[in-house]
Amino acid sequence: MAETARARRIIYLVPDLGDVCVRHRVDVFIPTLEKRGWYVEKWVIPDGLPGRIKQFMGLRGADVVVVLRKLLRGGQAKMLRWCSKKLVFDYDDAVLYRDSNRAELESRGRAWRFRRMIRAADKVIAGNEYLASLAESFGGRATVIPTCIDDTQMSPRGARGGRTDGRVVIGWIGSHSTVMYLEGLREVFGDIARRYRSAVLKVVSDRFPGAMGIETVEKRWSLADEAEDLRSFDIGVMPLSDDVWTRGKCGFKLLQYMAVGAAVVASPVGVNSKIVRDGENGLAAKNREEWVAALGRLIEDAEYRRKLGEAGRRSLTGRYAVSDWAGRYADLMDEAAGR
Repeated sequence: MAETARARRIIYLVPDLGDVCVRHRVDVFIPTLEKRGWYVEKWVIPDGLPGRIKQFMGLRGADVVVVLRKLLRGGQAKMLRWCSKKLVFDYDDAVLYRDSNRAELESRGRAWRFRRMIRAADKVIAGNEYLASLAESFGGRATVIPTCIDDTQMSPRGARGGRTDGRVVIGWIGSHSTVMYLEGLREVFGDIARRYRSAVLKVVSDRFPGAMGIETVEKRWSLADEAEDLRSFDIGVMPLSDDVWTRGKCGFKLLQYMAVGAAVVASPVGVNSKIVRDGENGLAAKNREEWVAALGRLIEDAEYRRKLGEAGRRSLTGRYAVSDWAGRYADLMDEAAGR
Protein backbone atom coordinates (compact mmCIF):
# COMPACT_ATOMS: atom_id res chain seq x y z
CA MET A 1 0.00 0.00 0.00
CA ALA A 2 2.90 2.34 0.79
CA GLU A 3 4.26 1.98 -2.77
CA THR A 4 0.85 2.78 -4.22
CA ALA A 5 0.56 5.82 -1.95
CA ARG A 6 3.96 7.17 -3.07
CA ALA A 7 3.07 6.58 -6.70
CA ARG A 8 -0.38 8.16 -6.69
CA ARG A 9 -1.14 10.71 -4.02
CA ILE A 10 -3.86 13.33 -4.18
CA ILE A 11 -4.26 16.13 -1.62
CA TYR A 12 -7.43 18.20 -1.32
CA LEU A 13 -7.15 21.69 0.12
CA VAL A 14 -10.56 22.34 1.69
CA PRO A 15 -12.25 25.07 3.79
CA ASP A 16 -13.35 22.64 6.51
CA LEU A 17 -13.50 18.87 6.77
CA GLY A 18 -17.21 18.97 7.62
CA ASP A 19 -18.16 21.45 4.91
CA VAL A 20 -21.10 20.37 2.78
CA CYS A 21 -19.12 20.84 -0.43
CA VAL A 22 -16.41 18.51 0.91
CA ARG A 23 -18.95 15.81 1.68
CA HIS A 24 -20.60 15.99 -1.71
CA ARG A 25 -17.76 17.00 -4.05
CA VAL A 26 -14.91 15.03 -2.48
CA ASP A 27 -15.97 12.34 -0.03
CA VAL A 28 -18.47 10.69 -2.40
CA PHE A 29 -15.70 10.09 -4.95
CA ILE A 30 -13.01 8.81 -2.58
CA PRO A 31 -14.02 5.11 -2.82
CA THR A 32 -13.66 5.21 -6.62
CA LEU A 33 -10.34 7.05 -6.41
CA GLU A 34 -9.01 4.49 -3.95
CA LYS A 35 -10.05 1.66 -6.25
CA ARG A 36 -7.99 3.37 -8.97
CA GLY A 37 -4.96 3.29 -6.69
CA TRP A 38 -5.07 6.83 -5.33
CA TYR A 39 -4.10 7.64 -1.76
CA VAL A 40 -6.36 10.52 -0.70
CA GLU A 41 -5.68 13.23 1.91
CA LYS A 42 -7.73 16.26 2.93
CA TRP A 43 -5.95 19.30 4.39
CA VAL A 44 -7.79 22.31 5.79
CA ILE A 45 -6.40 25.58 4.40
CA PRO A 46 -5.03 27.72 7.29
CA ASP A 47 -6.24 31.29 7.70
CA GLY A 48 -2.87 32.98 8.15
CA LEU A 49 -0.16 33.48 5.54
CA PRO A 50 2.63 31.73 7.54
CA GLY A 51 0.47 28.61 7.91
CA ARG A 52 -0.36 28.61 4.21
CA ILE A 53 3.26 28.92 3.18
CA LYS A 54 4.18 25.97 5.38
CA GLN A 55 1.25 23.95 4.04
CA PHE A 56 2.02 24.70 0.39
CA MET A 57 5.62 23.65 0.83
CA GLY A 58 4.36 20.27 2.00
CA LEU A 59 2.45 19.67 -1.23
CA ARG A 60 5.47 18.76 -3.31
CA GLY A 61 5.07 15.05 -2.67
CA ALA A 62 1.56 14.95 -4.15
CA ASP A 63 0.85 13.93 -7.72
CA VAL A 64 -2.29 16.10 -7.81
CA VAL A 65 -3.45 18.97 -5.60
CA VAL A 66 -7.15 19.92 -5.70
CA VAL A 67 -8.26 23.29 -4.32
CA LEU A 68 -11.92 23.34 -3.37
CA ARG A 69 -13.54 26.76 -3.98
CA LYS A 70 -10.83 28.84 -2.30
CA LEU A 71 -9.72 31.98 -4.13
CA LEU A 72 -6.13 32.92 -3.30
CA ARG A 73 -4.40 36.25 -3.67
CA GLY A 74 -1.77 36.64 -6.38
CA GLY A 75 1.36 35.71 -4.44
CA GLN A 76 -0.31 32.77 -2.73
CA ALA A 77 -1.72 31.45 -6.00
CA LYS A 78 1.74 31.62 -7.59
CA MET A 79 3.31 29.78 -4.68
CA LEU A 80 0.62 27.11 -4.74
CA ARG A 81 1.23 26.67 -8.47
CA TRP A 82 4.99 26.38 -7.89
CA CYS A 83 4.55 23.77 -5.13
CA SER A 84 2.04 21.62 -7.05
CA LYS A 85 3.05 19.10 -9.69
CA LYS A 86 -0.49 19.25 -11.05
CA LEU A 87 -3.16 21.62 -9.81
CA VAL A 88 -6.95 21.25 -10.07
CA PHE A 89 -9.46 23.95 -9.08
CA ASP A 90 -12.99 22.76 -8.21
CA TYR A 91 -15.89 25.13 -7.48
CA ASP A 92 -19.64 24.69 -7.02
CA ASP A 93 -20.70 28.31 -6.47
CA ALA A 94 -20.25 31.54 -8.41
CA VAL A 95 -17.33 32.38 -6.14
CA LEU A 96 -16.26 35.44 -8.11
CA TYR A 97 -19.44 37.19 -6.90
CA ARG A 98 -20.78 38.07 -3.46
CA ASP A 99 -23.90 36.26 -2.32
CA SER A 100 -27.43 37.59 -2.72
CA ASN A 101 -27.70 39.34 0.64
CA ARG A 102 -25.09 41.92 -0.37
CA ALA A 103 -26.01 45.27 -1.87
CA GLU A 104 -23.33 44.88 -4.55
CA LEU A 105 -22.76 41.40 -5.97
CA GLU A 106 -19.92 42.34 -8.31
CA SER A 107 -16.42 42.23 -6.80
CA ARG A 108 -13.33 43.24 -8.74
CA GLY A 109 -11.06 41.61 -6.17
CA ARG A 110 -12.92 38.28 -6.27
CA ALA A 111 -12.97 38.36 -10.07
CA TRP A 112 -9.19 38.85 -10.24
CA ARG A 113 -8.56 36.05 -7.76
CA PHE A 114 -10.91 33.78 -9.69
CA ARG A 115 -9.03 34.57 -12.90
CA ARG A 116 -5.70 33.72 -11.25
CA MET A 117 -6.98 30.38 -9.97
CA ILE A 118 -8.46 29.47 -13.36
CA ARG A 119 -5.21 30.26 -15.15
CA ALA A 120 -3.00 28.62 -12.54
CA ALA A 121 -4.85 25.30 -12.66
CA ASP A 122 -4.02 22.41 -14.98
CA LYS A 123 -7.65 21.37 -14.83
CA VAL A 124 -10.81 23.16 -13.72
CA ILE A 125 -13.97 21.39 -12.53
CA ALA A 126 -17.27 23.29 -12.28
CA GLY A 127 -20.52 22.19 -10.68
CA ASN A 128 -22.72 23.20 -13.63
CA GLU A 129 -22.60 24.70 -17.11
CA TYR A 130 -23.18 28.27 -15.93
CA LEU A 131 -20.17 28.02 -13.63
CA ALA A 132 -18.13 26.52 -16.46
CA SER A 133 -19.05 29.49 -18.66
CA LEU A 134 -17.61 31.83 -16.03
CA ALA A 135 -14.26 30.08 -16.36
CA GLU A 136 -14.43 30.46 -20.12
CA SER A 137 -15.10 34.19 -19.78
CA PHE A 138 -11.71 34.46 -18.07
CA GLY A 139 -9.86 32.47 -20.69
CA GLY A 140 -10.12 29.06 -19.01
CA ARG A 141 -11.89 25.82 -19.76
CA ALA A 142 -13.82 23.82 -17.18
CA THR A 143 -15.20 20.29 -17.14
CA VAL A 144 -18.67 19.99 -15.60
CA ILE A 145 -19.08 17.49 -12.76
CA PRO A 146 -22.43 18.12 -11.04
CA THR A 147 -22.75 18.10 -7.28
CA CYS A 148 -24.17 14.58 -7.01
CA ILE A 149 -26.46 12.77 -4.63
CA ASP A 150 -25.72 9.32 -3.26
CA ASP A 151 -29.24 8.04 -3.77
CA THR A 152 -28.32 4.66 -2.24
CA GLN A 153 -28.03 6.46 1.12
CA MET A 154 -31.27 8.42 0.68
CA SER A 155 -34.09 5.89 0.46
CA PRO A 156 -37.75 7.04 0.38
CA ARG A 157 -39.77 6.56 3.53
CA GLY A 158 -42.40 4.55 1.67
CA ALA A 159 -45.88 5.46 0.50
CA ARG A 160 -46.55 9.18 0.90
CA GLY A 161 -49.73 11.04 1.58
CA GLY A 162 -50.89 8.57 4.24
CA ARG A 163 -49.95 10.31 7.48
CA THR A 164 -52.17 9.22 10.34
CA ASP A 165 -52.38 12.82 11.54
CA GLY A 166 -53.51 14.09 8.13
CA ARG A 167 -50.69 16.63 8.00
CA VAL A 168 -48.81 17.62 4.87
CA VAL A 169 -45.24 18.68 5.63
CA ILE A 170 -43.65 21.28 3.37
CA GLY A 171 -39.93 21.03 4.05
CA TRP A 172 -36.85 23.16 3.53
CA ILE A 173 -33.26 22.29 4.45
CA GLY A 174 -30.34 24.69 4.31
CA SER A 175 -27.86 26.87 6.16
CA HIS A 176 -27.99 30.37 7.62
CA SER A 177 -26.63 31.76 4.33
CA THR A 178 -29.64 30.58 2.33
CA VAL A 179 -32.53 31.00 4.77
CA MET A 180 -33.24 34.42 3.23
CA TYR A 181 -34.60 32.68 0.12
CA LEU A 182 -37.10 30.78 2.26
CA GLU A 183 -38.10 34.03 3.96
CA GLY A 184 -39.03 35.32 0.50
CA LEU A 185 -42.01 32.92 0.60
CA ARG A 186 -43.54 34.43 3.75
CA GLU A 187 -46.60 35.76 1.93
CA VAL A 188 -46.97 32.46 0.07
CA PHE A 189 -47.05 30.51 3.31
CA GLY A 190 -49.52 32.96 4.78
CA ASP A 191 -51.86 32.25 1.86
CA ILE A 192 -51.33 28.49 2.22
CA ALA A 193 -52.07 28.57 5.96
CA ARG A 194 -55.36 30.38 5.37
CA ARG A 195 -56.46 27.83 2.76
CA TYR A 196 -55.10 24.56 4.16
CA ARG A 197 -55.19 23.84 7.87
CA SER A 198 -53.38 20.54 7.23
CA ALA A 199 -50.19 22.21 5.97
CA VAL A 200 -47.14 22.67 8.18
CA LEU A 201 -43.69 24.05 7.34
CA LYS A 202 -40.61 22.18 8.62
CA VAL A 203 -37.28 24.03 8.56
CA VAL A 204 -34.04 22.10 9.05
CA SER A 205 -31.18 24.54 9.50
CA ASP A 206 -28.62 26.14 11.78
CA ARG A 207 -30.68 29.37 11.75
CA PHE A 208 -34.43 29.81 11.50
CA PRO A 209 -36.57 32.46 9.80
CA GLY A 210 -38.87 34.79 11.64
CA ALA A 211 -42.60 34.15 11.71
CA MET A 212 -43.61 32.67 8.34
CA GLY A 213 -47.39 32.96 8.68
CA ILE A 214 -47.82 29.20 8.96
CA GLU A 215 -47.33 26.61 11.70
CA THR A 216 -43.60 25.94 11.63
CA VAL A 217 -41.49 23.12 13.04
CA GLU A 218 -37.88 24.11 13.64
CA LYS A 219 -35.27 21.34 13.63
CA ARG A 220 -31.59 22.04 14.09
CA TRP A 221 -29.58 20.36 11.35
CA SER A 222 -27.29 17.46 12.17
CA LEU A 223 -25.61 15.02 9.82
CA ALA A 224 -26.87 12.08 11.88
CA ASP A 225 -30.51 13.16 11.46
CA GLU A 226 -30.34 14.59 7.94
CA ALA A 227 -31.70 11.59 6.03
CA GLU A 228 -34.57 11.05 8.46
CA ASP A 229 -35.45 14.75 8.45
CA LEU A 230 -35.60 14.70 4.66
CA ARG A 231 -37.81 11.61 4.72
CA SER A 232 -40.27 13.53 6.90
CA PHE A 233 -41.00 15.95 4.02
CA ASP A 234 -44.01 15.42 1.78
CA ILE A 235 -43.04 18.43 -0.34
CA GLY A 236 -39.57 19.97 -0.66
CA VAL A 237 -39.16 23.62 -1.68
CA MET A 238 -36.20 25.50 -3.16
CA PRO A 239 -37.03 29.18 -3.67
CA LEU A 240 -34.34 31.46 -5.12
CA SER A 241 -33.98 35.03 -6.26
CA ASP A 242 -32.58 35.41 -9.78
CA ASP A 243 -29.11 36.95 -9.87
CA VAL A 244 -25.51 36.19 -10.85
CA TRP A 245 -24.91 34.39 -7.54
CA THR A 246 -27.99 32.14 -7.52
CA ARG A 247 -27.53 31.16 -11.18
CA GLY A 248 -24.43 29.33 -10.02
CA LYS A 249 -26.29 27.22 -7.45
CA CYS A 250 -26.06 23.48 -8.08
CA GLY A 251 -29.57 22.58 -6.88
CA PHE A 252 -28.44 20.15 -4.21
CA LYS A 253 -31.53 20.71 -2.05
CA LEU A 254 -33.67 19.52 -4.94
CA LEU A 255 -31.55 16.40 -5.37
CA GLN A 256 -31.91 15.61 -1.67
CA TYR A 257 -35.69 16.03 -1.78
CA MET A 258 -35.98 13.92 -4.92
CA ALA A 259 -33.77 11.17 -3.51
CA VAL A 260 -36.23 10.57 -0.66
CA GLY A 261 -39.24 10.71 -2.97
CA ALA A 262 -40.63 14.08 -1.87
CA ALA A 263 -42.46 16.14 -4.49
CA VAL A 264 -40.55 19.34 -5.27
CA VAL A 265 -41.39 22.94 -6.06
CA ALA A 266 -38.55 25.22 -7.15
CA SER A 267 -37.78 28.62 -8.58
CA PRO A 268 -36.72 28.05 -12.23
CA VAL A 269 -33.34 29.73 -11.72
CA GLY A 270 -30.05 28.40 -13.04
CA VAL A 271 -29.65 24.63 -12.90
CA ASN A 272 -33.02 24.27 -11.12
CA SER A 273 -34.57 24.62 -14.57
CA LYS A 274 -32.65 21.56 -15.76
CA ILE A 275 -33.21 19.44 -12.68
CA VAL A 276 -36.96 20.10 -12.56
CA ARG A 277 -38.99 19.36 -15.69
CA ASP A 278 -42.16 21.23 -14.81
CA GLY A 279 -45.12 18.90 -14.42
CA GLU A 280 -43.02 15.77 -15.04
CA ASN A 281 -40.72 15.34 -12.04
CA GLY A 282 -41.53 18.49 -10.07
CA LEU A 283 -43.16 21.90 -10.30
CA ALA A 284 -41.66 25.28 -11.14
CA ALA A 285 -42.93 28.52 -9.60
CA LYS A 286 -41.83 32.05 -10.50
CA ASN A 287 -44.07 34.27 -8.37
CA ARG A 288 -46.48 34.30 -5.44
CA GLU A 289 -49.45 33.12 -7.46
CA GLU A 290 -47.54 30.22 -9.01
CA TRP A 291 -46.07 29.15 -5.67
CA VAL A 292 -49.50 29.12 -4.03
CA ALA A 293 -51.01 27.20 -6.95
CA ALA A 294 -48.20 24.61 -7.02
CA LEU A 295 -48.20 24.00 -3.27
CA GLY A 296 -51.99 23.96 -3.18
CA ARG A 297 -52.21 21.31 -5.86
CA LEU A 298 -49.73 19.07 -4.06
CA ILE A 299 -51.44 19.54 -0.69
CA GLU A 300 -54.86 18.69 -2.14
CA ASP A 301 -53.83 15.70 -4.25
CA ALA A 302 -51.89 13.04 -2.34
CA GLU A 303 -51.76 10.70 -5.35
CA TYR A 304 -50.30 13.39 -7.61
CA ARG A 305 -47.82 14.23 -4.87
CA ARG A 306 -46.77 10.57 -4.70
CA LYS A 307 -46.40 10.20 -8.48
CA LEU A 308 -44.40 13.41 -8.79
CA GLY A 309 -42.12 12.30 -5.96
CA GLU A 310 -41.51 8.92 -7.58
CA ALA A 311 -40.79 10.56 -10.93
CA GLY A 312 -38.35 12.92 -9.24
CA ARG A 313 -36.41 10.05 -7.70
CA ARG A 314 -36.29 8.15 -10.99
CA SER A 315 -35.02 11.23 -12.80
CA LEU A 316 -31.82 11.29 -10.72
CA THR A 317 -30.49 8.14 -12.34
CA GLY A 318 -28.26 8.90 -15.30
CA ARG A 319 -28.12 12.59 -14.43
CA TYR A 320 -27.20 13.40 -10.83
CA ALA A 321 -26.39 10.16 -9.00
CA VAL A 322 -22.85 9.62 -7.69
CA SER A 323 -22.63 6.36 -9.63
CA ASP A 324 -23.17 8.30 -12.88
CA TRP A 325 -20.15 10.55 -12.35
CA ALA A 326 -17.62 8.76 -10.13
CA GLY A 327 -15.83 7.11 -13.04
CA ARG A 328 -15.58 10.35 -15.02
CA TYR A 329 -14.30 12.16 -11.93
CA ALA A 330 -11.57 9.57 -11.38
CA ASP A 331 -10.68 9.79 -15.09
CA LEU A 332 -10.09 13.54 -14.69
CA MET A 333 -7.70 12.96 -11.81
CA ASP A 334 -5.87 10.29 -13.80
CA GLU A 335 -5.60 12.72 -16.71
CA ALA A 336 -4.36 15.49 -14.43
CA ALA A 337 -1.59 13.21 -13.20
CA GLY A 338 -0.68 12.32 -16.78
CA ARG A 339 -1.93 8.74 -16.58
